[in-house]
Amino acid sequence: MKKSVALLIGLGAIVLTGVLMAQNACGVGNKTWGSPYGGQVAVFAYPTQAKYKVGEKIGIAVEMKNFGTETVRFAITSDFIDYRLSLYDENGAPVSMTPKASNAEKQTVHEFTMRKAEDIAPGKEFKAGRPLILNEWFDIKKPGVYRLVVMRQVGVPDTPPVGYAMSNLVKIVIEK
Repeated sequence: MKKSVALLIGLGAIVLTGVLMAQNACGVGNKTWGSPYGGQVAVFAYPTQAKYKVGEKIGIAVEMKNFGTETVRFAITSDFIDYRLSLYDENGAPVSMTPKASNAEKQTVHEFTMRKAEDIAPGKEFKAGRPLILNEWFDIKKPGVYRLVVMRQVGVPDTPPVGYAMSNLVKIVIEK
């Protein structure tokens, strides 16, 4: 029981740190990138439309940029392995994950086959081929203004370092 409580407190601290780091993102051009992981790779995430209706698919586009001086490699496996998402309602309360997302987060990258690896050269950007569908991750049932942080795994399994680059703080408007 004590270990479970300590684990939950630790995870909460990591998420809170992530939100604070996302709020301190760096602006470059017309994009506000998240805090670069290892001083190299940052994530820019944004909704694919200005407003959504309750029950409508909510698309989140994701881009990555290499701010460093060395090429960065990352794996493409499954969205639920490659990304970690944290969504908060307008009161700052975390939104419940769907069972599919909750179960997938317990798996590791080693349980999936890497479909391919991508490289981002210094100064270059990479845009994910399709948007993430937020409804697959979270049980969103009410209208409101939500805040999202997207973390993208950087690195290739068994080739350290592997970590997560963090996005800007994303505002999502959902109407009735």
